[in-house]
Amino acid sequence: MEAEEQDLFRRELGARIGKIVARFPTKSEAASAAGVSVEQLNKWIAGSVKVPADGLKALADAANVDFSWLVAGDAATTDVGSGFTAAVDISIIGNKVADIVVETHRRNGVKLPEAALAREVVHRLSQLYKKSDNPNDMEELFSLLPWLERLVDRELGEAKAEPGTGKRSAS
Repeated sequence: MEAEEQDLFRRELGARIGKIVARFPTKSEAASAAGVSVEQLNKWIAGSVKVPADGLKALADAANVDFSWLVAGDAATTDVGSGFTAAVDISIIGNKVADIVVETHRRNGVKLPEAALAREVVHRLSQLYKKSDNPNDMEELFSLLPWLERLVDRELGEAKAEPGTGKRSAS
């Protein structure tokens, strides 16, 4: 990702964070929910620093906001690839997939850059929809979540075991 794209992503993410922070009674409460200081939260809003995925997840959960929207903006509610559209409630399944992405990366000791998080969630949603017989069937999608978690774990393990192989392109 070029520096200009990264700056734009951070500014857009900061604007979404600002909207969420406005839901809290005080900025201090929002910062506490995210596990950071008010000063650090202000930097997130300004788009001047990298924002850790676990901090975003904590903030989204505390504000009862769709994590996929927080990370990807409107891209989280559009086409997920291969002709499948998000006909199911993306906020529910998207949050579950985002949880899997964040947790498996943390569990495997892999830092996922903030700009890559949205792409990774969308990629994993696409894999989930491709695996399903009917991407509109929420029950089937939920039943495939353990498969997706194992897949992500396996791919991360392979990438760690053989550096330079098993990794997808960052673009």
